[in-house]
Amino acid sequence: MEKNSILFYTQWAPGVLAISDEAAGQLFKAIFSGEAPALPEAVALYAVIRPVIDKDTEKYRAKCEQNRLNRAARTMRTVDDGTTGANDGQRSLTVVNDGQRSGSDNDNDNDNESHKREIKEREAPPKPVKRFVKPTLDEVRTYANDKGLVMDCERFWDFYEAKGWKVGSTPMKDWKAAVRNWAREDKSRKAAIPAKNRFQNFTPRSEESGPSALELQLLRMRR
Repeated sequence: MEKNSILFYTQWAPGVLAISDEAAGQLFKAIFSGEAPALPEAVALYAVIRPVIDKDTEKYRAKCEQNRLNRAARTMRTVDDGTTGANDGQRSLTVVNDGQRSGSDNDNDNDNESHKREIKEREAPPKPVKRFVKPTLDEVRTYANDKGLVMDCERFWDFYEAKGWKVGSTPMKDWKAAVRNWAREDKSRKAAIPAKNRFQNFTPRSEESGPSALELQLLRMRR
């Protein structure tokens, strides 16, 4: 079944609107006739548009051929399974034939829907790439306070500023996540350090310093 429609893409509009009406008319006729237009400005656009139309037509033909093969395969399966009687087989084949007619009528509609999806995907704007922006020291402090994080914000900022805001060798993507990780690791480090008791805080006296005044007074009392 030959394709009975042509898709015009909106991306062609700027070029078509920029040429003269005469060139646009030649271009329009050339699209249907398949013969190149005479005016140079129309020729340039035709060279862009014609290959796309031809490609769409080939895709449509390939799809129709695939649909034909699929229907033939379904028909063969129906005939193979229709062993319960001639009437049952007749009814099965009738359903298949009806499906062939309805399928042929819908081929073009299905093809158009497929093209619409392709156009939508082609013309969809690219997803914006989130660019990392390093925070200020005040932003780090504000975020830590809002989250109730106990940490040395200035040390955090100086550390990553010196590293060029990289985690290892990879550029940082989320500084807020880095702040939370830093606070957790800082808390873990502090928890791993045992608390000093009063004996550990005692500073031993050097032998060269001699007895203290209290020790001298105690010695005199013993005498």
